[in-house]
Amino acid sequence: MILVVDTGTTKTQAAFLNGGNIHFFEEFRGINFANSRPAEIDSWWSALKNASRIIAPQRWKKIIVYGAGVTSENRSTIPEFSGAEVYFYSDLLGSARAGLGTEKGIAIILGTGSNAGFYDGKEISKKVGTLGYLLGDEGSGYALGRKILQNYFRGFLEKEVSDRIETLSGVPASEFLPTLYKSPEPRKKIAGFSRIISEFPGDEKLISLAKGEIERFFMAQIQPLNVPAGTPVSVTGTVGFYLKHIVEEQIASSGLKLARIIRFPIENLVKFHAK
Repeated sequence: MILVVDTGTTKTQAAFLNGGNIHFFEEFRGINFANSRPAEIDSWWSALKNASRIIAPQRWKKIIVYGAGVTSENRSTIPEFSGAEVYFYSDLLGSARAGLGTEKGIAIILGTGSNAGFYDGKEISKKVGTLGYLLGDEGSGYALGRKILQNYFRGFLEKEVSDRIETLSGVPASEFLPTLYKSPEPRKKIAGFSRIISEFPGDEKLISLAKGEIERFFMAQIQPLNVPAGTPVSVTGTVGFYLKHIVEEQIASSGLKLARIIRFPIENLVKFHAK
């Protein structure tokens, strides 16, 4: 049996194919391997091992992991899995395989973070580099959530939108900002507010923020790839899924061709490895 795992900053999804049916594991916490401490990485691998024990360990032949922040350096963190072969790839390659299969094109991730690269049908052969949430991550849930909260705290949003933000915060308005700064994972918390955009599709301020951020992403990560007009583009991630109309418009205005937009790549990845 082959176990396929897709993990991002926010959550981990895992599934396997048995008798023609795809079986999903219960989701558990995600991880970014590039900016997590060794103890956090070890804890994540332990969580994956525990989740995989619903099947007798000796039945796993291959375990294929696609992860955010995967580099040649952190591949050394892979533990033993009862003799199974373990393959460790970037989430961007997973996005490409889920959205494009073996077709050449651009793979885009728009989730808590963002990333993009040109896929030659086998590997990511060209990319600019995301730079992470401190210097990059344009178009991501974090970037959008940050802009929304900036406008909220400065009083630039409609009352209905502000009321919804306060409800999502789960704390009194006077405690909201201090709570954000004290959060153990502020990036994830801030990214969570990006959902507001899809809840108020008629709000011109929010739509303008979203369009501006998606345009910034294309300028930073897609234009430098310098691909021919009509190149197929696939998009994975919750932000890309919920802002699909804005993303579709940006793809078209960039002279590219939309292949597909997928919220979660895990099901397509299982099918890819079942071939």
